[in-house]
Amino acid sequence: MKKIDNTDFFSQAHEFLLEGKSIRINIRGNSMKPFLREGSHQAEIAPTEGRNLKTGDVVLFRHCSRYVLHRIVAINDERYTMQGDGVLENTETVFREDIIGVMVRFYHKGGHMTDCSSLWWRFLSRWWILMLPARRYLLGPLEKLHLRKH
Repeated sequence: MKKIDNTDFFSQAHEFLLEGKSIRINIRGNSMKPFLREGSHQAEIAPTEGRNLKTGDVVLFRHCSRYVLHRIVAINDERYTMQGDGVLENTETVFREDIIGVMVRFYHKGGHMTDCSSLWWRFLSRWWILMLPARRYLLGPLEKLHLRKH
């Protein structure tokens, strides 16, 4: 299988999103643990055109010449503050035009799909943002539960 450079891949993915097409990407890295894991999940990303982005949405955006998939944790006027679910302190601040797609569903390794508009996922997303002060204590036990399951 031929590997393609990340910059080339996301450049093409951005074009698809601008054309109104959805894309599916493999999760890479650890910043979205405990909910999205490298090697275990794929995210379906839809264009943002016509969508009202909300706190809790997971979005694909461009920041410092990189493409990042993180959660919106705050919206102030035209600025969106992003943070990975597994990140305790660092955030990214971007403008609406930097956001190129929104995660509408994600797929688990076994084929199960989670719809990001479901009541359960919306609740979990909001709860996780509210739990920021306690995440340091939640991430370890959640990781152990995941390892025990797999």
